[in-house]
Amino acid sequence: MMASSLNQSSRSFECPSQSAELGNIVSVSGALAGVVLMIAGVLRDHLGFGPSLLIMKSFVTIGYILLANAQPGVSDNLLYGWALQYGSAVSMLFFYIQLARLFDLTSFLISFMMLTMALSSFVPELWKILYIDLGFSPQNMAWIFAGFMALSMIFSLIFMPWYNLESRDSFINLKDVIRQKLPFIERKKTAENKEDSASTCSFLKKFLQSIRVFLNPNFFAALCVFGSGNFIVHNVLALMTQLIEQNEIEIVAAGSTVSLVNTQFNTLKIVLSGCLTVVFGIIVTFTKRKFSQKSKGDHNLKQLVIPLFFHLIALVLCIIGIEKSDTLGGMWTLFVGFGIIQATPYFYEVNIIEICFPFESHGVGLASIELIGGLFNFLGTPILNDFEKTGNFNALRLSVWISGLVGALPIILHLPFAYEFGPKWFLNMDKRRKEKMTLEIKETVPEIN
Repeated sequence: MMASSLNQSSRSFECPSQSAELGNIVSVSGALAGVVLMIAGVLRDHLGFGPSLLIMKSFVTIGYILLANAQPGVSDNLLYGWALQYGSAVSMLFFYIQLARLFDLTSFLISFMMLTMALSSFVPELWKILYIDLGFSPQNMAWIFAGFMALSMIFSLIFMPWYNLESRDSFINLKDVIRQKLPFIERKKTAENKEDSASTCSFLKKFLQSIRVFLNPNFFAALCVFGSGNFIVHNVLALMTQLIEQNEIEIVAAGSTVSLVNTQFNTLKIVLSGCLTVVFGIIVTFTKRKFSQKSKGDHNLKQLVIPLFFHLIALVLCIIGIEKSDTLGGMWTLFVGFGIIQATPYFYEVNIIEICFPFESHGVGLASIELIGGLFNFLGTPILNDFEKTGNFNALRLSVWISGLVGALPIILHLPFAYEFGPKWFLNMDKRRKEKMTLEIKETVPEIN
């Protein structure tokens, strides 16, 4: 998700001709990573926590090895290994958020997991120190991370769950599986088909059953929020250096430098996205009891109204900022909007699936949003090509405006179901999801008690 910001600082070490190529790699890899995420989601829902996590960690290791062997001007195509590394690494959030189910403050703990992702985006500033002062190369760091990931695989075998964590009482690790002679592949039954055995309920049938619940306005709201935010993050970031450089005269006149403003931007976006992620986690956690009271509407959807409101604010700031980006005020407005929008789509996406949809389909749900939203990043290549040809940001401005309109659609896709207002035929479009959530609660609560 937020790992794409690694490209921003690394570009300061590249020549202008390489900068455009790096932008293309970021856009294409960001889209291809969605395919990897979809694979991860399907594996998570149908193979279980442990086997799927090991497969994804293997992909991350392979991705790092490809990056470690990439040589500038010789084997640049190996940099597309970032799609494998990025997609697989992000997919681990699909697995680790299950660990939050072991505790009462689920959404709050998820927000801290996402905070670590936000803080990892600040690592490019560390890379500058390692590269310049200590003589490290990107290839060295890729080999080091490949080694760390290999060690992490061993750690997962010993300590991590082997089956998915549907409740706090369902923690089973590999040692328990071996000792109790349980199947190595989790035989998961859907809430609709508890009477079906694993032998009679085919993989394809279970998969189709799990995704039917996503023919739902709230899922489309999540797609709009994630798609609009993710598109802006990837494509504005790909041209952020150029957006800053166009104000170089004003920046120097103000007693600063382009490099310093670049560093300030990196710091600001991490502080904003990190702080907001934690704040959203607190809001969702401590408003849960209030909204859980018997009142009109869906209490789970109500918890996400405030993060949605901040997303709308971020879109407005990004539109204003990109329109006035040739001024210092507009540039900093864009910085603030960008910092907020690095938090809102990812928090909204993860939490709407985690708390508003049945557990059996969480992996596919998250992966579908990442995949479909990531496909829009392919549009980043023509935007970059337009800038290379014209030297202006007209195509980028148009894309931000379109993203803003798409990101505003949840006003009619989310709010009517959260507060239960609107035509009955429209509200009935959410009926299947609500029924499955009610069924899941009835089956899970007795186990917890």
